[in-house]
Order: sequence, then C-alpha cells, then structure tokens
Amino acid sequence: MTHIVYLEEHNKAVYKHLSYTNETKGVIGPLIRKAIEDGLMDRDDTVVVMRGSQQVFEPCNAYIWADYDIKEGSGGLRRVKYKPFEM
Repeated sequence: MTHIVYLEEHNKAVYKHLSYTNETKGVIGPLIRKAIEDGLMDRDDTVVVMRGSQQVFEPCNAYIWADYDIKEGSGGLRRVKYKPFEM
C-alpha cells in the first residue's frame, strides 16, 4: 500500500490525523514510527513524501524512514540509527 506524508513549513510532517513537529531533527521518521505503532501503515508499505503538490523524496518503504532519525547540529544534518528510549 502507498501512503503520502506531507511536509508543512520547515519543521512539520502530517499523515492522516497524525502530525509531528520538531525544530532540531527530522520529522518524517518519528511520524512514520507513530503511524506504524498505531497500525495505520506497515513497515513494508511505500511512503511518498510531498510538499504541496511536489514530491520531495523518492518513494521508499516505511521502515527506511522509521529506522533512522535525521538530526541537525552545528556540523549540519546527519542520519542516525533510531534507538528507542528504554527505562
């Protein structure tokens, strides 16, 4: 199945009734992890990321977004393997 995630402004991603906003890290990964957790999509489903009517990234499986975070720091952007916080 194919799902469309919309980017809004510079720090917000929206999918169905879910949205995620963050100023210092990528917003797509956390949003997709929540959608998978809520049963709205499967890890192997295809995700298309759009900004308005323009496709921003090549379509890929949800797990590709869910398994990593994009973080912004003084050195620029970097892709980091997602590690759930364990208590």
